[in-house]
Amino acid sequence: MNDDPELNPERFNALLDLAGPETAGTLLIQILHDLDEIRTALGQAAPAGDFAVIRARTHVLSALAGELGADALHGLAVDLNRAAHAEASADTAALWARAQPRLDALIARIAAEADVRGAGA
Repeated sequence: MNDDPELNPERFNALLDLAGPETAGTLLIQILHDLDEIRTALGQAAPAGDFAVIRARTHVLSALAGELGADALHGLAVDLNRAAHAEASADTAALWARAQPRLDALIARIAAEADVRGAGA
């Protein structure tokens, strides 16, 4: 994962090291599940202006992205959460449009790492 400019490899690897080799694959699969659920929920909530769902899911997304070292996505999730608190429909739509491809890329990278570790999703 060292070739991904969107992901801080030191933070990501530290998380996997903390999990340990026996648990890292399981952790990656759980993260994939959580990120996919977040992507689905935000994909429905952002266009609909469902601010409660946006707030709830971006709260979790910001925590996961920050812990994984996906700093740009973390910042977008924080901004999206703030826009949802302000009930700013135009801002939430624009921020989701910027965050979605980064979330998709993070999911792809986590899935690739899970495959490398034999935990395939």
